Amino acid sequence: YRYPIACMILGLILGPLVEENFYRGLKIGRGDFTYFISTPISIILWIFIIVVLVWGLLPVKEWYNKIKKRI
Repeated sequence: YRYPIACMILGLILGPLVEENFYRGLKIGRGDFTYFISTPISIILWIFIIVVLVWGLLPVKEWYNKIKKRI
């Protein structure tokens, strides 16, 4: 699929760490997902993450529209 090697290495190294700490956060919050958005800084970080993801998908939408016009 031609993924960049650096991204693959980061994913392999950081993936287990993220999973472990997510599980730890769920245990601290007693299984309640609202624990992750309970403070203003966490809400700001979640909004930032969503904006970055949407911004990253915009070129895909433009590419899809170009392909769709050719067909």
